[in-house]
Amino acid sequence: TTRLKKDLDRQIEDDSIKDLSFVSACDDYFQRTSLLFNNLYEVETTEQKAANEDRLADVLLSIIVSFQTTGNKALFEIYANILRELHESMRNSLELGYSLMLHADSLGWSNKTLKVIGSLPSERETTRHFRLLQKAKEVFSGVGFYGKCAEISGKLAESQRTTFYNIPALCDELKLQAQYYINIIQADTIYPKYYLASYSGSTAFNDEVKNRSFIYRSWLSYRDFCKELQDKHPRAKIQKNTGDKFRDSRNHTEQMVGVTTVFSSSLQKVEGKQDSWDTSEMNERYKQYLKKTNVQAFTFTRTYAENAPEVTTLLRQEGSDSVGFGDQGSFVKSTPRSNMCVVQTFVITEETFPCARRRVPVVSRTNKLLSPLQVINFAKQTQSWVTYKNQD
Repeated sequence: TTRLKKDLDRQIEDDSIKDLSFVSACDDYFQRTSLLFNNLYEVETTEQKAANEDRLADVLLSIIVSFQTTGNKALFEIYANILRELHESMRNSLELGYSLMLHADSLGWSNKTLKVIGSLPSERETTRHFRLLQKAKEVFSGVGFYGKCAEISGKLAESQRTTFYNIPALCDELKLQAQYYINIIQADTIYPKYYLASYSGSTAFNDEVKNRSFIYRSWLSYRDFCKELQDKHPRAKIQKNTGDKFRDSRNHTEQMVGVTTVFSSSLQKVEGKQDSWDTSEMNERYKQYLKKTNVQAFTFTRTYAENAPEVTTLLRQEGSDSVGFGDQGSFVKSTPRSNMCVVQTFVITEETFPCARRRVPVVSRTNKLLSPLQVINFAKQTQSWVTYKNQD
């Protein structure tokens, strides 16, 4: 890469290159190569411990995608296995299962011999592919994630039909797949929680998280999750339930982390549409499963003063009256200063959840002013009074 860059620089100076698109392609190549090298160096020099797990997962996935794009299967396998070992050591069950599937899906069903990688012995590609899928299924079954178990059983059944030609094994796997689907609609599944964490501070944090927001997948309660972040960033001040307001504090020099509970939504809901299963008379547990898997949009609600920038901007966009929400005292006084408006925020992530990492960057946000009916429902849930402006 260095020789290519020097030769390209020389040709540019000599004005012997006329195709600027070629120069642009080379520049993109140099940037990607530099990023890959830095990521490889970071993996080799960073200790595998809880404080570094999220950053290591991000870097490893970037490396894996790079080798997958260039078709370097040998190096892809090496770093996919490192990602698996990371989640195994951190006891991240869901991420471990997805890491195993990521590795397995890169393999075929040939009889060529693969080299030893970490704890994986030298074996045929078919054998390794099958074993990784089996291991992923065991991991997902251990946490009651039966939908992924059923998906993997489908892949294993197909391999028995088209690769191993083992009809009894095929029938057994199909029976197992059917049982997993039954478990979805009969078992009380515990789904993970999701938290929005916004890192603020102009100089306090490193570039990895500084002035960025992430969605975290966690089994912990809100209090325990905040404590976990505090342990990872002992100098930081944890701000609870801050939502969008926290982003206005990014010029602070001190370390601040705003943490808000968010709920799974969908890209259809962001666009104001219903999900296909909303109006379907399907089993409620199966509907819950569909809502909790492959999630890329999350939502939370906050109250703002009616003259807050977040509200006035939305009112100008929608051309609607303000919808108030407040406690009983503000209802009695009915003063403009006391009236509050409810804004729903949708947060969209870089990747769907769950996935092979427990932290995914936020790529966009959308705010919506709730309608009167939505505010009433929200007020009932929070036992608050509802007021309206211009209600006559």
